[in-house]
Amino acid sequence: MMMQADPKNEGQISYDSFKQLVLNKRDSEKSSPTSELLDAFIALGGEEGGEGCVDADKLVQIIKHDF
Repeated sequence: MMMQADPKNEGQISYDSFKQLVLNKRDSEKSSPTSELLDAFIALGGEEGGEGCVDADKLVQIIKHDF
């Protein structure tokens, strides 16, 4: 899953990739409104409006420990 989000292994994930990762994870549990996804993206270092990227290692740690 992470390989698809960061295929070049650059250590950064765009909002679109972040959103897809979270939606895929939530599909098996419950859906999450887009506004909550953007809030989470911003909390991980992304910018309002979906610009910028989040740190891939930070996201992996959160997924492993919080999901």
